[in-house]
Amino acid sequence: MDAIARQLTKAQRALDAGGIDRAIAIARELTRKHPLAAEPLHFLGRTYCIASKPPAALPYLRRAVIAAPDDPACRQTLARALAELGLIDEAVAAAREAVELECRHGHASTDGQLLLGRLYCRVGRLADAENCFALAVATLPSDLPPSDPQRREIADEFALQAAAAYNNLANVRVELGRHEEAVEGYRRAIGRAPRFADAWTNLAAALLAVGRIDEAVESARRAASLAPRQTAAWLTLGNALSEQGRWTESRRAFDALLSIEPLSLAARYNRSLARLALGEWSAWDDYRLRHAVEPTVRDATGLPSWRGESLAGKTILVRREQGIGTQIMFSGYLPAVANLAEKVLVECDSRLRPLFDRAMPGIDFAPSDEIVAICPDANAGDCGVSVRRQTARPEVEVAIGDLPGLVRRADTVGDWTDGVSPPRLAPDVELTRKWRERLARTDSGLCVGISWRGGGTATARQKRSTKLDQWSPVLGVGGVHFVSLQYGDCQGELAAHAQSGGRSLHRWSDFDPRTDLDDLAALVSVLDLVVSIDNSTVHLAGALLAPLWVLLPVASDWRWLIDRDETPWYPTAKLFRRRNDDEGWAALFEEVARQLERMVIRRRAAATRVG
Repeated sequence: MDAIARQLTKAQRALDAGGIDRAIAIARELTRKHPLAAEPLHFLGRTYCIASKPPAALPYLRRAVIAAPDDPACRQTLARALAELGLIDEAVAAAREAVELECRHGHASTDGQLLLGRLYCRVGRLADAENCFALAVATLPSDLPPSDPQRREIADEFALQAAAAYNNLANVRVELGRHEEAVEGYRRAIGRAPRFADAWTNLAAALLAVGRIDEAVESARRAASLAPRQTAAWLTLGNALSEQGRWTESRRAFDALLSIEPLSLAARYNRSLARLALGEWSAWDDYRLRHAVEPTVRDATGLPSWRGESLAGKTILVRREQGIGTQIMFSGYLPAVANLAEKVLVECDSRLRPLFDRAMPGIDFAPSDEIVAICPDANAGDCGVSVRRQTARPEVEVAIGDLPGLVRRADTVGDWTDGVSPPRLAPDVELTRKWRERLARTDSGLCVGISWRGGGTATARQKRSTKLDQWSPVLGVGGVHFVSLQYGDCQGELAAHAQSGGRSLHRWSDFDPRTDLDDLAALVSVLDLVVSIDNSTVHLAGALLAPLWVLLPVASDWRWLIDRDETPWYPTAKLFRRRNDDEGWAALFEEVARQLERMVIRRRAAATRVG
């Protein structure tokens, strides 16, 4: 063994024993004596990286690459150091050169492909990253039989390397939106390393994304048991339990996360949903953290946010967020804001404007296209909002979903013990007269409007929506005229239902419940009952104080609370809840049909008494 090798062995022993400073000192002396020798230069650069000193490592690693231009390992270590310093483009180039050298030498390594793939991910080159991780999987060594402790250790190392390859490949497929493929990749990773907690957590998240909630819960539990301090495992578990409607358990999961990472905004926000579902109205403060976790307000205006301070003499802009239903639900707080501020301007969906104008005449409402942000230089204070109508320029803004928490704090006069301010809307008189006359032309009986589909996201639609054919028990109730309130393209479904012998539903050619909410509101206001799954029609009917039955899935949204058949948001609403996934919607529709039959009987009895 030559002098350089002996000294490097000595330095490595010092490093293995925890003497990193001693190892660095030995290596530095070697590089002084042998400035062109690649091994000491690489060792010193790598040791500086271990010591979290990539700036110190960089010059030695660059010299090592020059000294050993055909050594892939030097370039891989250089790539890692460059990446640590944020020099990603250079890191990618170095890692790519390392892989090319390995291929040229005929021994492509899994580590090299993994490194290059991770760097490609950082620069958004997902297709290239997927290719690297696929090649990493292809270069995996065969399993080694654990016949002795040493070989068992080597086999475990290879297993972890294989698991990392499959895990990274699956991560890229998640980014590409191919969640089902990702699930298979994570399962392969777990097959190689069953105690690989990251793969279990990632599997849970992928299962959650494809709606396989029960499996997601079990995978997240496994991850949390393997790595009790892994915050991602607890976050995924909490979210999966929330999707099952197991709000008390989901809150415990988020509490566990916060005991590890008290400042986690994601945990506090998601826990606020669980707490609100459980009726803990003090959670409104943490509900505001959604802006940091999953922003719902579009187009920044540059206006400062209202945080509950005095609004005396000020004009406030209330920003719209989420869908029609959410805007209606939170609109109940707008009159309280009007009592606090000099002037209130509310951004809203244009379809809601006539309804809001009619219900709250002292407040200005404007659709989004009438609110124009002017923010050439927010720091210079040259920000504002101009509206193509007569109104003062706002000084502050607030998202409509933030009002429950902020109004409760700012309004010291009102009684906010319930934490909820139900919205109130009123229909147009002329439109109401039109619909009353149309319905009067039908035979005697109850007029019941139904809506069977909805949800703002694919996940929500899958969970809440039904098929019209599933309503057969309800539509079979006699003495009822059914009206379709379903928005969107449903003509094909209505025609197919009628052709199959199903009960016909009234639907008018000049009626469009998606685009004309004022017309929909007028029709809803003259119906005897609205029966609907959880969608925007429910919120509209509830705000109109129309008789309302809401059909909820097993895991309903937080706003419907738990184990209740009524809601503080809409006092005329009755909630029908599915009790478990096994029974599907069938049992719920049977119950609704029984309740509707009783309503018909009561109406007939009342008519007989009057007659």
